[in-house]
Amino acid sequence: MEEPLEKENLLSAYAVPLQLAQRDHVMELRKTLGLRNTSDFVESLHREPEALGAVYSDHTAFGRMIVTKEELPRLRHRFRLSTKAPELEAKARQLARKWFGGAVVTAREDGTPMLRLLTTPAGKDALASLPLDLEPELAASIEIGLVEHTEQELADVQQTVTNFLRKLGVREQLNGTTVNVDTNRVEVHLYHPERDFEALTRAELGELPVSWFSDSVRVGPAYAKNELDPYGLVEAGLRIVNTTRAAAGRRDYYCTSGFSVANGYGEFLLTAGHCGDLNDQYQQGGVALGRVANRNYSGAADVMAISTSGTRAAWGRAHLNVNSPNEPVVASVAINGDAVGTLVCHTGYATTGLSGLEGNLSSCGTIRSRQWAPEYIPNVLPVYRHATFAVARGDSGAGVLMHSIYGYIGVGLITGFTAQGQGMYTHLPYALAEMNVEMDSWQ
Repeated sequence: MEEPLEKENLLSAYAVPLQLAQRDHVMELRKTLGLRNTSDFVESLHREPEALGAVYSDHTAFGRMIVTKEELPRLRHRFRLSTKAPELEAKARQLARKWFGGAVVTAREDGTPMLRLLTTPAGKDALASLPLDLEPELAASIEIGLVEHTEQELADVQQTVTNFLRKLGVREQLNGTTVNVDTNRVEVHLYHPERDFEALTRAELGELPVSWFSDSVRVGPAYAKNELDPYGLVEAGLRIVNTTRAAAGRRDYYCTSGFSVANGYGEFLLTAGHCGDLNDQYQQGGVALGRVANRNYSGAADVMAISTSGTRAAWGRAHLNVNSPNEPVVASVAINGDAVGTLVCHTGYATTGLSGLEGNLSSCGTIRSRQWAPEYIPNVLPVYRHATFAVARGDSGAGVLMHSIYGYIGVGLITGFTAQGQGMYTHLPYALAEMNVEMDSWQ
């Protein structure tokens, strides 16, 4: 299969000094990917890319970033490893069974990519028998790591701690909880806690593998390209307007369109469930889009379906930017077919701007957790994704993509952002199941 190509003609658009937040994001992403990431180098790379022989990649496979040509083989290696990771994770889970601790695509100290398959000591021998029908370079990138706690044990701890905190009445201060596979711990994020909830939890539940974080920002949903397609087509990555809310004087009426889907009742465009209510009317590009036909804002999915039948034609593509306005989205990711550490990008208009080019450097990141529980969602289940890309108000509902050898694959819908401004999103298979729809096959 043909791999993504770099687009050198886009380089000039990014040969500008980085803002501080952009620089920090690029440095952190490059560190995660095992690339050189000092501030001096990153600033030079973006100020004078040609002098360093750099190229710009406009593909999610390489993170929409400026890289040197010497770094491309490492990125291609990581891309191939990420593509194989879900299959290897499933095999490892079957072998290690109850002792499995998770899987994460990461980098060794020298920056070379690796896939760590984690288990407690009891499952080490079972994982050692994992068949690796891989080319030598990829086979050498697989490592078995020993952890203290299994995947299921951490999930149980997450639920136990969440229930205890809710019993203490801290719902308004609880930003969310997640399982960090890489550190083998549960994380609890609290907004300006007024009491020592860590000590209270320890006194009641004993010592647990939990890390506590005091956030300075209250986590919430991310509310808020705007031109009309020449044929009136709609796709992922467009700014959409809830005209019902706007007419009522509300300020939370801008969101971003998700993926085009369909079922026996017609065609629909997905977005985040918190962006509207049943029967709310929507516009895009100043023209009617449709009304909200189905909605879910609880449990495992923050999603709603806007009926476009009879008003607009939805198609299975995504507006990445003005240079790539109609990129095909070939399929949805399988359930849990997105390994921790995989590179993903989103199409939110608030982060990337109406051109799709303004915040591209911040719109890609790696999956940090598949078990995030954003507490603002009613009756939330710990199955939301947390990725290190930036999200802003207005990105809600935006399609999240990853690259495969077959093209772009939909992996989720933006729901909100963490206290650090990083993205949280609904796993796309759960959104599709909740709305009883399938990805629109019209390319």
